[in-house]
Amino acid sequence: MRLKSETAWLIVLGAFCGCHGVDTSRPPSVRFGEEACASCRMIISDERFAAALVTATGDALKFDDIGCLIQHESNQIRPEIAYWVRDYKGKGWLNAREATFIRSASVLSPMGHGLAALPAGHIAEELVTSPPGRSMRFSELPGFVEDRGHENAPHSPGID
Repeated sequence: MRLKSETAWLIVLGAFCGCHGVDTSRPPSVRFGEEACASCRMIISDERFAAALVTATGDALKFDDIGCLIQHESNQIRPEIAYWVRDYKGKGWLNAREATFIRSASVLSPMGHGLAALPAGHIAEELVTSPPGRSMRFSELPGFVEDRGHENAPHSPGID
């Protein structure tokens, strides 16, 4: 009798779990200093530039640079994917679709893309004004990364 009740419990539990979709409203956890970037394979160590994506099936990929995320996505933003970026000011994860991005030579990101993310509507004046930088939305990043290509070697601070 005990075997039947355990089996029934597992069936109920499996049905319950199967009826609920994967929660893409939260970013994945990242073991900074331990996990490798899904694109360039460098260790994700600088929290200010980390990025991630979560698929509708719950698969998560993690990146050490916002540009690595965009390149991995072949410069396309897919509507069914949840994209996450770390707040450059160190205040946790941001929904990439709602964030403001700063491109500046003063942003020394791990792979040299020079991109920093901030909460929507926030501008880091020190990043935009000296040297001249640019504020943009997530939807603009694919064009930027595609145009930029691979002109800078990994870990170089240069911006086009």
